[in-house]
Amino acid sequence: MSALTLHRAHEPGQTSVADGLLTMLAVVTVCLLLAGYGRGVQELWARRGRGRVVPAWRAGAFGVGVIVVLAAQQGPVHEMAESSFAGHMVQHMLFVSQRVRCSRPAPPDCR
Repeated sequence: MSALTLHRAHEPGQTSVADGLLTMLAVVTVCLLLAGYGRGVQELWARRGRGRVVPAWRAGAFGVGVIVVLAAQQGPVHEMAESSFAGHMVQHMLFVSQRVRCSRPAPPDCR
């Protein structure tokens, strides 16, 4: 893909079928991710008791994290990232904050 074609693909006001398909792919992927996580948490809570292995606040934080990542990838932050370097760095900070918040060792009884 030449630089001219790449530049034209990101001009404001232009949308393409590929952009729509990528957006739909992102939505389907997020739905599958949420469904898988929710099913896993439900199964753990059914076996070990509600909140024992995965506390309710962590399950809620996962949902909030997914919304933040979607906003950074598809929302107004993405538009700002397309037009300015500062917006691009804000997008990176949102991604990094989710990685740091979600990274922790497994509970002792899950090893």
